[in-house]
Amino acid sequence: FIVANKTNEPDYIKFTNKVSGETYTLQFSRASALFAQDRGFNPDEIAIKPARVIPDLFFYAMKKNHGNLARNQVDAIREKFFPNGLPMKLVQRLADLYAEACLTQVIDLSEEDDPKNADLEVEM
Repeated sequence: FIVANKTNEPDYIKFTNKVSGETYTLQFSRASALFAQDRGFNPDEIAIKPARVIPDLFFYAMKKNHGNLARNQVDAIREKFFPNGLPMKLVQRLADLYAEACLTQVIDLSEEDDPKNADLEVEM
């Protein structure tokens, strides 16, 4: 599977069954992150309740691109592709993608001092 990073790769994780050609993309948008938050998702609990939170994280990451799949279908896909559990690197990347999506349109992480709105002046 492809694991994206913050510096130069896309903001998704894609995995493909080489035999069947079945492909899934794990990704978050602001809407899918809000969907998770509205249902009480807390990524800080990954270390405390991994058996509950990691499957939730995977499910919410599937919502953006595969929103038509029910929870039981997503769980079956996860178990089929990752029968021994998700690799820790994948879990960490999903948590990073979730965190990034939570900040979309909430906090401007750009290094620029001036807002992109020419009609707005900000003094601090």
